[in-house]
Amino acid sequence: SFDGAFIVGYLVGWDLKKIGLFSNAAGALKVESLGPMPATSYEEVIRLMEKS
Repeated sequence: SFDGAFIVGYLVGWDLKKIGLFSNAAGALKVESLGPMPATSYEEVIRLMEKS
């Protein structure tokens, strides 16, 4: 999740700080619970990123 989010931020043209925040939020959402989970949406990651 972190790697994919990093690539998205890079391709969109964000600065490294925003890419880092977005990537960490995506990774955090993936490790919140055990077992398989559906894909995390862009909006979910942005919401978590804005909270921190």
